Amino acid sequence: MTAARMHIRGPIPANSQYVNATEHILFRNQSRFISQVQPELEHISNLYSEHFTMNPTHFDEMVQHVSDPHPKRKLREQCMKDLIDTGEVARREFVASVLYKLKREEYAKPGKFPRMIGDLGVAASLQGYRPMEKFKEAQSSKPYEFDGGYAQFVKTPDPVVLKKCFDDLIDPPGNFVFIYFSDDACYSYRDGEGKVHMMNLDISSCDTSHGPGVFETLKTLAPSMKHDIQVLIDQCSKPIRIESCSKYKRVVLLKPRFPRLYSGSTLTTSINNVANLLIIMAIRRNPHLSVEDAALKAGYIITKDTCKRPEDLQFLKCSPVRDARGYQPFLNIGVLLRMSGACKGDLPGKGSVTLRAQQFQGELLNGYMTHGHFPLLDAFKSNFPLRSDLMKKKVTEDFEYKLKTTTPTFHTDQAVLERYDLSGYEFEDLKAFFLSKTGYTTGNSAISKILAKDYGLECNFVCSSVRPLNPIGPMRFCQNECTRDRSKYARSA
Repeated sequence: MTAARMHIRGPIPANSQYVNATEHILFRNQSRFISQVQPELEHISNLYSEHFTMNPTHFDEMVQHVSDPHPKRKLREQCMKDLIDTGEVARREFVASVLYKLKREEYAKPGKFPRMIGDLGVAASLQGYRPMEKFKEAQSSKPYEFDGGYAQFVKTPDPVVLKKCFDDLIDPPGNFVFIYFSDDACYSYRDGEGKVHMMNLDISSCDTSHGPGVFETLKTLAPSMKHDIQVLIDQCSKPIRIESCSKYKRVVLLKPRFPRLYSGSTLTTSINNVANLLIIMAIRRNPHLSVEDAALKAGYIITKDTCKRPEDLQFLKCSPVRDARGYQPFLNIGVLLRMSGACKGDLPGKGSVTLRAQQFQGELLNGYMTHGHFPLLDAFKSNFPLRSDLMKKKVTEDFEYKLKTTTPTFHTDQAVLERYDLSGYEFEDLKAFFLSKTGYTTGNSAISKILAKDYGLECNFVCSSVRPLNPIGPMRFCQNECTRDRSKYARSA
């Protein structure tokens, strides 16, 4: 089963064109819309052009930057050495097929397919990381201004940049503001009466949504690098290889009819950015349509989360939090809840598991908001003062694209939690999490509200955290010993 979108699952908005949105129609819409916006795309190409002049050769770029800081730096260096020693570096392509495997140890929304990883190999990433790094630098260098507003790619979660983004989203300096990173975006606009409307947008099944026209568009935006980009597109045209885990070692090859964005491709962020640019052009060209139906004109299905207040905005898992100076970007509490109390794989080191767990949680808390403060978080940090360089190395990758504050920020608990609409007793229940130590489990409606707001997830309620007076809904139970004797915790409605 390849999960091709032969029909649209889930609720369909009234009078929507979604009902006919098969994958074939989406790709046709993409090609048609791209042909309609050629002048705009040429203008964007001119904006980017200064970043692609006087380039060293691709080989020189690879040699000069192979030792740049990266989690896989040693693998890249060894791969580069092997390519040179064997002469393989002279070949145009380093990929014959793409090994697809399940992405393990990942939390996901209930009912979603497990995510797959396309393993193109280290050599393929060496071919792509420098051209695409330049492309992302070009995309982030200047906003694309049109129709009295602007669209801006945010390359990294820099606090200064995010503050300006949120300020402009809350109070657009023109007709509209569109902020995006890959498939994540925020959009705000002024209507005819001057009222500001804000929303979070997300491209559904983004990696599988790109048709041939979008890959070609990527090349037209960087004509001086079109040959390098074509190599990366050709990587996405290779057969998918799925290997059986049984002793018989069966292999299935799935050959695409045209390029498909494999999850491990270095094209991912840049081509998703192009998709977002097409979407905002379509939205602004079709003001009489809903943003969902306007995006469909560009060949994409998007989901919209309307923001009734600034705190509802969410970009790169950050939201604006009010303090005495206005609104400041703050990494959402859901990130902390989702990561706490868990380690992907084994805890690093040897010896006491409890001690290693305390050290790991201490590094998680420090990595979450290095200079961010609010009373509950500071209390939580005081419970895990132990630090470890070994643990720090383990958690570093988890915060690669998270907000990195450099100057201290101080907020009240109420300001940080304003986004989640917690009642008085839910706020008190939440303290159980922030006051917890190693060996404790907690779960309640407050934690579920936060996870639902930030991730669309929820948690099981732990019995000791359930309030005796809660007239809404049935009693919920944790999945442990209390389920053996539910009558012990039962109550009347």
